[in-house]
Amino acid sequence: MPHDGDLMQALRRVFEPPCNIVPHAPLAQAMPWVLRYFDRRSSVDRMVATLRESLERESAREPRQWLQATLDAMTTHSPTMLHVTREALLRGRQLSLAECFQMELGIVARGIQEGDFCEGVRAHLVDKDHRPGWAPATLPQVRPERVRHFLTSPWRAEAHPLVGLA
Repeated sequence: MPHDGDLMQALRRVFEPPCNIVPHAPLAQAMPWVLRYFDRRSSVDRMVATLRESLERESAREPRQWLQATLDAMTTHSPTMLHVTREALLRGRQLSLAECFQMELGIVARGIQEGDFCEGVRAHLVDKDHRPGWAPATLPQVRPERVRHFLTSPWRAEAHPLVGLA
């Protein structure tokens, strides 16, 4: 029978994750850029334009990499859902957690039923052509009424699947 100390040490090796299991997250380093380019008063179109302008002017490698990766992420995803996400984040600041969950479920339901979700799955996971046919195709083509539609619940308040959260 092993000594209690040996047993505890063996159990710790199996069940305690090493302290370095999570790599260093560069968020703290990127925060000044995030705050600069993602101001809540800026539209998605303006954010993308500012990222492009800065990328053209920037010569340092690290900021250029961040700018390019961020610009790539924003220009390869659904233009509609970028606008919807921005608006949901702004609205969510004024909502309770339950109301946020309700709003997000509505966005997801609309996104699957009538948004670009299925097209993104087709382009990136099924056909793997990585050329989604977003509708609309560009950020400036997204109309405010379309964004509002995604942020309007598809359910009456009393019939919402998460009505019990409130």
